[in-house]
Amino acid sequence: MSTRELSDDEMKAYDAPFPSSEYFAGPRKMPEIVADDLDAVNQDWLKLKQWDQPVLTLFSDQDPFLAGQAYDEKFQNNFKGAQGQPHITVANASHFLQEDQSSLLAENMLAWLEQTHFKTEGAAA
Repeated sequence: MSTRELSDDEMKAYDAPFPSSEYFAGPRKMPEIVADDLDAVNQDWLKLKQWDQPVLTLFSDQDPFLAGQAYDEKFQNNFKGAQGQPHITVANASHFLQEDQSSLLAENMLAWLEQTHFKTEGAAA
């Protein structure tokens, strides 16, 4: 689910956490769990709406599930911290946009982290 063909080594890296195909059960079940437990999803969404820290959205333009569904606007309009942030729609990218536009993502995230003066917990000033 990327716009480019991944190499064998890249595909192996995605499989690395799973010693065998038996361990794929969890990731395969996740989408079904989300769809089946909409009450929990809605409760989680309400909790997320309380978040007031800076939020940046970087959605792709060719995602078969999310593109054109206004998920970026949903996030941007529902989080106080999203107001005025440099959100972008990443061109020429699909669901795994980190594979399609990794440099662009890294550049935008690093610039945004610097702009928002992001600090990790316990980091020295």
